[in-house]
Amino acid sequence: MLERMPEELLNRVEGVTPDMADSMRKIVCRCFPKAIRVIDRFHVRKLTCDTLREMRI
Repeated sequence: MLERMPEELLNRVEGVTPDMADSMRKIVCRCFPKAIRVIDRFHVRKLTCDTLREMRI
């Protein structure tokens, strides 16, 4: 779907909130080259909790 959108429109996107997967980072960088990536609170909290849980084991 994104490949069908005009490049001019994709370049106007100012911010994107993807998940933290490396595949999403690559897609965002390729499709929205001028957009700022914003990591939402949910993903930061989940990563923090998962890391702490792993350290406790």
